[in-house]
Amino acid sequence: MARLFRTAVIGPPLLRAGITHLLTGSQCFEVIIETDDIAAAFSTLSSETIDAVLLDVETPPSKVALGQFTTEYPTVRVIALATSERDIDILGFMRAGISGYVLKDTELNDFIGIVLRILAGESYVPARLARNLLTNPVEELTSRQRQIMDQIALGKANKEIATDLRLAAGSLKMYIAQIFRILKARNRLEAVKIYRLRQLTLTVMSFVSQGPFIG
Repeated sequence: MARLFRTAVIGPPLLRAGITHLLTGSQCFEVIIETDDIAAAFSTLSSETIDAVLLDVETPPSKVALGQFTTEYPTVRVIALATSERDIDILGFMRAGISGYVLKDTELNDFIGIVLRILAGESYVPARLARNLLTNPVEELTSRQRQIMDQIALGKANKEIATDLRLAAGSLKMYIAQIFRILKARNRLEAVKIYRLRQLTLTVMSFVSQGPFIG
């Protein structure tokens, strides 16, 4: 028998009951935590006990706490359940490290498939929301800046990056400062999250179908 995905559902009682019914009814999930206490849930969850967190973001959660959790447990897939279609909300939760942004009006027949694909390592934003992100163009990174960001995303230190890319330490620091300004990032971790989101957004530019966007 295949292992069930261990799941936490965080939100108000009615939403929890509906999501839990869908998940357990698919026979792919084991819901091990149901709560509306986000702080308590995050303090007890770990990658050893959980595969996915389905989080009602209207509760609302602290993006700081969410960011700390996704940083400490990067293998746990956090899926935001939301009604907001505002870019600022989507980007805020993406920056906090969520793996998917699922609207509450998603068709029931599609929901389980979306969650399973997110658990398989994909990221999810509904097509119409992903296209909206493109209405606010952002300054592009140069080829060299992308090379540096790729290295930063791998967790490399400045000295190692400078050696690999044959850059002087001072030049590298200048490039990183420029990258942070363009990405509006305050530190390396936030820069990586935003950079990955931008890569997701750039993929959307070639997306032409009317179905959901799964990158």
